[in-house]
Amino acid sequence: MRSVKYNAVFRRHVIFICCCFLLASCSGTKNLPEGQVLYTGSSVKILGEGNIKTKAINSEASEAFAPRRNKKFLGMRPKLAIYNSVKNTKGKKFKMWLKYKVGEAPVLIKDVKPAEVAKVIDAKLFNMGIFNGSTSYEIKTKKRTAAVVYILHVHEQFRISSFRFDSVPDELHHDIKKSLDKTFIRTDQFYDLAVLKAERSRIDSYLKDMGYFYFNPDYLLFKADSSINDKTVRLQLSVKEDIPARSYMKYRYRNIYFESDFSLSDLDTMDRDTTFSRGIYFVEDEMVIRHRVISRVIFTRSQDIYSQKKHNMTLSRLMSMGNFKFVNIRFTEADTSAPGYLDASIYATPSPKRTIRFELDLVSKSNNFIGPAQTINYKNRNSMNGAELLNLNLRGSFETQFAGRYRGLYSFEIGPQLELFLPKFLVPFRIRTPKSFYIPKTRFSLSYNYLQRVQYYNLISLQFIFGYKWKENIKTEHELNPVNINYISISKKTPEFQQLLDDNFLLKRSFEEQFIAGMNYSYTYNEQVFPEKKLQYFINGTADFAGNTITLGKKLLLNETPTESQPLLLNGKPYAQFARATLDLRNYLRLSKNSKLVYRLYGGAGIAYGNSNILPYVKQFFSGGPNSIRAFRINTLGPGSYQKPDSIASFIEQGGDIKLEVNVEYRFPIISVIKGAFFVDAGNIWLRNENKDIQVEGIGPRFYREIGVGTGFGIRLDVTFFVLRLDLAFPLRKPWLPENDRWVMQDIRFGNSDWRRDNLVLNIAIGYPF
Repeated sequence: MRSVKYNAVFRRHVIFICCCFLLASCSGTKNLPEGQVLYTGSSVKILGEGNIKTKAINSEASEAFAPRRNKKFLGMRPKLAIYNSVKNTKGKKFKMWLKYKVGEAPVLIKDVKPAEVAKVIDAKLFNMGIFNGSTSYEIKTKKRTAAVVYILHVHEQFRISSFRFDSVPDELHHDIKKSLDKTFIRTDQFYDLAVLKAERSRIDSYLKDMGYFYFNPDYLLFKADSSINDKTVRLQLSVKEDIPARSYMKYRYRNIYFESDFSLSDLDTMDRDTTFSRGIYFVEDEMVIRHRVISRVIFTRSQDIYSQKKHNMTLSRLMSMGNFKFVNIRFTEADTSAPGYLDASIYATPSPKRTIRFELDLVSKSNNFIGPAQTINYKNRNSMNGAELLNLNLRGSFETQFAGRYRGLYSFEIGPQLELFLPKFLVPFRIRTPKSFYIPKTRFSLSYNYLQRVQYYNLISLQFIFGYKWKENIKTEHELNPVNINYISISKKTPEFQQLLDDNFLLKRSFEEQFIAGMNYSYTYNEQVFPEKKLQYFINGTADFAGNTITLGKKLLLNETPTESQPLLLNGKPYAQFARATLDLRNYLRLSKNSKLVYRLYGGAGIAYGNSNILPYVKQFFSGGPNSIRAFRINTLGPGSYQKPDSIASFIEQGGDIKLEVNVEYRFPIISVIKGAFFVDAGNIWLRNENKDIQVEGIGPRFYREIGVGTGFGIRLDVTFFVLRLDLAFPLRKPWLPENDRWVMQDIRFGNSDWRRDNLVLNIAIGYPF
């Protein structure tokens, strides 16, 4: 037996080594025409003394490399190998597609012009304050490949010793001098042309907000004096001579026109009806949106000084209303006796007022349930002529198993939802709305959900939400729902399901009929709105409270206090009392133009108290599934070392009070819109207290020993506005096994059908997991 085992291991090792040799052959040089040498890339060698910022210099010089070498994957060039191996493509569409779309033409050393690249590097060094640097190069050939080494002879960057502004006694120069309190330029910092350009743009933005409508950043001139040979620069800023006279002038608004139904086919507005209201001329045949609503988002009036910030805020707020496809502001100099006045014409092209959308999905879950889901959405973007957004959604789904132990068992769900968004804060007292680029919104939501689990139970949920949404800026968003009421009722419990509840007291309490009345808050910080940023952060935190106001009211008014055996009732039904918080931290590291490394840490905890001794089922935490630990089927991991018996239906899930997850995912391109990913997930859920019915202890100091770990590979069809994701995963650590046997990497058998059936999990989902 031992000999057979060693032979099997030996065969696997031989196959692995052969595959490595086969892949290594994809170097791309095998089928190169005779005499051609493949360019394999460039590198930088830095020579110099003193305080030299080698990392910054290397990064700047690398941007000048041209052309780019052939793409590599795991040390190989498979795209180049495909290009070279496909022959005789004439008249054969598949071969042409394979060669020219999938493959990649070789980049040869003869295509590289190192002398020109060296000049570009010298220019980049000069812009960094290395004024006397020089670049040479060497071409290193090895068999049929060649690489270029650029040798940078550099010195310490020049520093700025002084910075002054040459001003004259006029208003423009006075305002420029006033703006220098917030300058980007500091003495003793390294000279950097990018900082000087940023400073010009900053001054220009400042002047635009002061009314200098026709000023241009190119009118500002920096002079650098490096004649003193001590590696320092004296900077001098001035305004160029002979700039247009109107660039010195502050402009004010005379008239402001707003056209809410503008079309390119009707540019002549002279014959349109015009109404003057709230300091604005409304050009329209009939009122589309009430003038009071529009006037709140236009931040300028007649005689106001022009401000670029208010100009942009007006555009942003008009677009964020959701009623217009395009908004543009056209300025013309007003024909007045005194110069310095502008007429502003705001042209808004409306979106369709009413839209209806149908969606039909085929949903496949990792628990082998499959079925269709349909959504009907009706949207009215101006339901009461005040830019209100009315959403009516109707969603229905059906799922069953066509094979397996639950074959013939099905569930269906139907859920209408009515939402109304108002473009303002609706509060019973006067509030000063922050003048940001985004409109705050008040939300009303009423939803009903009916779920029938055939042979188990029926669930009815009715929810009402009243709250607010607002954005501080493009990165930061808040949501506060001071009223969030949810009524949940379970009915038509079958004897089988009732027996399951009787055997698990905590699960039984989770499925009790109850009210959830409270409030919640969510904070989101998202740097993914800056796609060019190399390191992007995402933070989302939530806080959820329920039952406190009701309990306090009953205590003060009725002197009633809940006990564990006698919870208080609201309208004859028990209500939930708990506190719950979550934190989602993500880090998106862009490794190249199309690849990135993503880290995610998610944690959450909830505590039931007062009128409850367990979190409501809809507020509990679950682990496993397409957006969680993908190597475990949806909501099947945990709590702790618990493993749900096969006798319990897959959709009867045991939740937890605490959740911790860590995910790492490397995303890379494969071909065109086809993307790939390698990922590792780890985490679990835990109970705060022991559950004797399922023999699971509460979380303790050794909770980390109950963490589940999985890994896998994903394929994504990414067409920007739609992402179809397939993630194939398998576990590396199973927390329900005996403590010393939980790592299962040694048991991996991809060639064994029984292992694949028990361990491989295919997750099909829409969108990225995080």
